Amino acid sequence: MIFTRRALRASRLAVILLLVIGLLGGCSGRQTATPPPATASADMLALVNGLLIDGTGTQPVPDAALLIQGETILAVGPQEEVDLPKGVRTLDLQGAALLPGLINVHVHNTLTPALLEQWAQAGVTTVRDVGAPQGQWNISYRQTVNADPHKARLLMSGPLVTVPSGYPTSHFPSLTVSSPQDAELRVTELLDQGVDLIKISLESTGGPVLSQAEVDAIVAAAHARNIPVAAHVHTSQDAQKAISAGVDDIDHMFPHLTDAQIQVMLTKGIYWVPTITFTAEAGPEFKKFVQAHGQVAMGNDAGYLQGGEIGLPLRELVGLTWFDLTPLQVITIATLNGARLCQIDDQVGTLETGKVADILVVDGDPSQDISALANVRLVIHNGVVIRSAEAPAAP
Repeated sequence: MIFTRRALRASRLAVILLLVIGLLGGCSGRQTATPPPATASADMLALVNGLLIDGTGTQPVPDAALLIQGETILAVGPQEEVDLPKGVRTLDLQGAALLPGLINVHVHNTLTPALLEQWAQAGVTTVRDVGAPQGQWNISYRQTVNADPHKARLLMSGPLVTVPSGYPTSHFPSLTVSSPQDAELRVTELLDQGVDLIKISLESTGGPVLSQAEVDAIVAAAHARNIPVAAHVHTSQDAQKAISAGVDDIDHMFPHLTDAQIQVMLTKGIYWVPTITFTAEAGPEFKKFVQAHGQVAMGNDAGYLQGGEIGLPLRELVGLTWFDLTPLQVITIATLNGARLCQIDDQVGTLETGKVADILVVDGDPSQDISALANVRLVIHNGVVIRSAEAPAAP
């Protein structure tokens, strides 16, 4: 499946029409757009007897079933409410937890295919690369990757955008801009190449930094094309530029974010991606943000810094629970919130009828103990079983 933001926008109307048809067809409460056919086709698979954690934040549903046809979820809900076609291939999950594929919104080094395979095998079915070295990234690579269900779905930003001699140019080749007009021109060139987001670097402790006018120009150019902007920030002053411009997410955790800045982030709906794995500070400002119901997405900066977990980012997931987030909230952060930030929530991020079948099955109940996500039993990506501990039962 070629899975790009442009393709998603083209398919969004079809998905909406499918769901409207389901709503007009009745109010039984089951999540099914149209009744499944009476007899199964070869491309159908039913998962039964699972603990459904659908990614929306609602309480888990025991004894649940999910029906897949091709790459699409055809029906999902309590088992007694899901009509399974006669002869459908069936997997009895024996009470294992059934949840959406995870989304890691802050990774690097995705030009290494083996890393994408490791993420997919761990149930991280989507990753967002927030910066490749200038001259080494290749947007056409994304198409190749996204046609292979054995690799995590990839969204790419291309190079980091900064200023001459600014962070991280001394060790990480980046795209430099010299004025607001130049910033708009260079970012427009990236947008024309089809990047999924723009990543800017704002680290004043590492040398010169983008001006407010340059940040404003970058965000305006990207948002005019409905493309999000992520900001690497290090200090409160750096964050202020990003927040004022209205970026879509700030990445990393840093000290001294003011209450006023937090309030503006809440008002503008700016996400925070804390990358707790590499944070030395205790993060009291992040805790305030969480307590105020700020939007959080999960990313662990893997693929670049040594020590970042490739595959399941368990340290990052556990770290989020240090800030009074429940395991169920953390699951939503790592699924639905990530999809919303990436602007692909009409296709993935939750287990709902009409969405792409990106599914993780684990032993245990991760809504009570987040570490249960490591007990992988089954991974389905784009409707294809890419990891399984057992074969489907005979019809």
